[in-house]
Amino acid sequence: MIDARISHINSNSRLALADVGFGQALVIHFPADAQIDVGDQIQNLASGYFDVRCLNVSKRYEMAVTVLSETLPSDLALFIVTEDEEPIAKVA
Repeated sequence: MIDARISHINSNSRLALADVGFGQALVIHFPADAQIDVGDQIQNLASGYFDVRCLNVSKRYEMAVTVLSETLPSDLALFIVTEDEEPIAKVA
């Protein structure tokens, strides 16, 4: 099992980047009712395409997520997670 820290969340697509260290990350899909925030420590993830029950250690909350990737370079995982995010509007 893999432990990771959530470093980016796309609430539009419900994708998150789970940083596993050493420049590697997993892309996970979480349910709409999941209690997940940037910085949360997640345990019991798997690498590959799996539905897993994992533990959000930061919130003491068990949740089901779908892991959508093998471990990827973090910059590639970030590109996947942020691909459809709305750009932040610039205020004049």
